[in-house]
Amino acid sequence: MTLAFISGPHGAGKTTLVKLLEQEGVWQPKLITDAPPADYPPYERLVYKLCQRVLENVEVLTRAEGITLGNRCIYDGDAYANAYVQLGWITSSEQFQLHTLARHLFPTSLRKPRAIVLNPPFEIVRERLHRRWHDSEKKWREHDEEYLFAACKAFEAYRKNDDVLYLEESDIKKAKDWLSKLNV
Repeated sequence: MTLAFISGPHGAGKTTLVKLLEQEGVWQPKLITDAPPADYPPYERLVYKLCQRVLENVEVLTRAEGITLGNRCIYDGDAYANAYVQLGWITSSEQFQLHTLARHLFPTSLRKPRAIVLNPPFEIVRERLHRRWHDSEKKWREHDEEYLFAACKAFEAYRKNDDVLYLEESDIKKAKDWLSKLNV
C-alpha cells in the first residue's frame, strides 16, 4: 500500500489532478465532511479544520489500498495557520497552539506525510477562482486576494520538503511517476 496526500491553496487544481490520477488507477476515498460555519472566528475555524483533517486522514489511513491519495493533510493546517498569522487574523501564540495540537492529534505516521503540494503562481490561482465563481458557489474567503496570496506564499514552504512532490501545475506524469516510486 502507498499512501500520499494532496495539498495546496484554493484554486490550485487539486480536484483536477486527483481526477487525472484516478484515471491512472490511483484511489481517493470519497469522504464527506461539513465546512465550518462561515462566521467562525479565524482561530476557531483553524481548530475545526485541524480536527476535521485528523479524522479524515485517519479514515483514509484505515481504508487505504494500492496507491491511495488522501485529500489534504497536516501541511494544509500549517500553511493556513502561517497565512493567518501573516494577515494578523491569529496571534503567533495561537499559531503555536495549533502546531502543538497538530503534533499531538495526528498519528505519528501522518505528522510528516508524503504529499503532492500543488501550488501554481498566484495569478493562475486567482484566474481559476474567478472562473469557478461563475460556475459555482464561492468558498470561504476565496474572493479575498490578500488571503489567497498569503496562502500561496505559505505553501511555498514545502518546496524543499523531501516528503513532498511540489508542483506548480497539474503535471500528471510527474505525479504518477512520484507515486509509483513510493509504491516500490
